[in-house]
Amino acid sequence: MERGGKYTLSLAQEFSSMMAGKMGWGRYGDPEYVPHVRRYLKPTSNFTGDFQKVMDEALKYQGNPYSWGGSTPQTGFDCSGLTQWTYKQLGISLPRTAQEQFYASKKVSVAEAKAGDLVFFTGTYAGKYITHVGIYLGNGRMYNSNDSGVKYDNLTGYWKQHLVGYGRVADFK
Repeated sequence: MERGGKYTLSLAQEFSSMMAGKMGWGRYGDPEYVPHVRRYLKPTSNFTGDFQKVMDEALKYQGNPYSWGGSTPQTGFDCSGLTQWTYKQLGISLPRTAQEQFYASKKVSVAEAKAGDLVFFTGTYAGKYITHVGIYLGNGRMYNSNDSGVKYDNLTGYWKQHLVGYGRVADFK
C-alpha cells in the first residue's frame, strides 16, 4: 500500500529481491507470476473507441474500496461518483447522484442497451427511488462501485432483483 496499492512488475521484482535477501536465498517466489497467468486469460472486452477510453479510466480504480460520497480518485468513489468521474474524462458531463443521472439519461430498453449505457437500480439502500448506478458493459455485466469495492458484476441475483432499467448518456460506436 505504501507503494501505490496496485500490482506492477517492478514492485513484484523489488519485493522478490527484498524477501530473498531477508531469507538468505538466491530467489524468492516468481516475480513474474502475474504476467505468466495473464497470458492464459482471454480479454474480457472488445470495447472500442471512446467507450474504451471510459473503461481505461474506470479500470484504474478496480479493486479500490467503496467510499460513500466519493467522487474523485483522491476521495475514492461511490457508484455515481465513479460514473460521473469516468465519463467526465471524455467531456461527458453527468450530474452527481444516481437519481440525477437517471433523470439526465435517455431511457433505453434492455434490448437496446449497449456497452456504455448506464444501468440503474432501486432499493439497494433506503432513500430515493434510484439508489445505485453502474456502467453497462453488455452481455448482462456492469462495472460499478458498491460495498464490495470498484468491480465487475453480473446482472443476476441481487442486481436483477433491484434493476430499474438502462439510460444512454452518450452514443458510443
